[in-house]
Amino acid sequence: VRGDRAPGMKSCADIMESILGLIYIHFGYKAATEVGVECGILLPQGSEVIELSYANKVPPAQAFEAVQVLTGRKHFNIPGLIEEAFTHPSAVHEAVPSYQRLEWVGDAVLCVKMREWIFTTFPHLSVGDMVTLDAAMVSNEVLGYQCFRSSLHTFINHRQQSLPARIERYKWSVGKDVGRGIWGSDPPKILSDVVEAVLGAVHADGGFQAGQLAVETMMRPLMDAVKTLKGDATVFRHPITILNEIGGRLFDIEIAREDTFLRDRGRGVEAWHGIGWREACIDGRETIGSVLSVGKDIISVLEPSMKSARNRACALVVATFEDNDELLQRWKEISTIIERQSTHNLTSHDIVSDDEDEYDNTIKKDKDNS
Repeated sequence: VRGDRAPGMKSCADIMESILGLIYIHFGYKAATEVGVECGILLPQGSEVIELSYANKVPPAQAFEAVQVLTGRKHFNIPGLIEEAFTHPSAVHEAVPSYQRLEWVGDAVLCVKMREWIFTTFPHLSVGDMVTLDAAMVSNEVLGYQCFRSSLHTFINHRQQSLPARIERYKWSVGKDVGRGIWGSDPPKILSDVVEAVLGAVHADGGFQAGQLAVETMMRPLMDAVKTLKGDATVFRHPITILNEIGGRLFDIEIAREDTFLRDRGRGVEAWHGIGWREACIDGRETIGSVLSVGKDIISVLEPSMKSARNRACALVVATFEDNDELLQRWKEISTIIERQSTHNLTSHDIVSDDEDEYDNTIKKDKDNS
């Protein structure tokens, strides 16, 4: 230890994790676990075989085929694990337990593989960029789409009456004609849960290497795409984060049901709805996300969920600014002025009032072009 002061407990824990990470990267999983056991921070793995009453329960052939396509796993020693991976907690009277335990394991299986891949593939990335990249690649949006494209959702054993309608809305949101990015959809959480449960089932059935290979098979298309971008984490940043960097205090985000939006804005105010503009309906059941500046609507977006409405509205505003360098620079300058003058109790209206006409014309022109 260098210096006069001994490192704190958190520093010691970080160092131990770094040592285990170093051993794992260079010598593999077995060596890392052996060192962990030797240091007394891991328990030795037992050799007992746990018998499952449903171990030999054979899943439908279509379900097994979907799992095989997603993970590359061609054989299960315990086929009942597949049935478990598709059993939702709402199916309380089934002989097979819910997928929650497998999901918990699968989350760790996915995390280990993706973090190892990011660390070894992009040695130039900072910790912050690695965290951003990892969070995007294992997000609910990505895993939900993996479940949907593999048709795993058609085999979920559940008792949730609202789930089919939610999946249909999600199906519409990722349709080819809608054209949205990673943050523009809001898949039901159950979809990503099932994917993690399937990965957990592969790990529980075949061991550590089998689970890691399943993750690599499933994530390979995305990994290849990220590799072509050279790990550019800015591509995966959340639109709300980017919007705050552009405008800071200049922007406000509001979320409202259609009827509330109509009462607040009145008739004649349109919102973007997938492929066109339409007014809110008093009996409408969707959500409207709006981005405002100095009390003025920049854009409003109609979506089935609050999350997708908010994210889509922010993403469209960010896209507008990224396509107009002059406008982007001007707004950043205004935002900087507001931040500097905030101690003098100046309001956003005092600073940007001279630019309101130009602001209105620019937004109107962008809306017309859309």
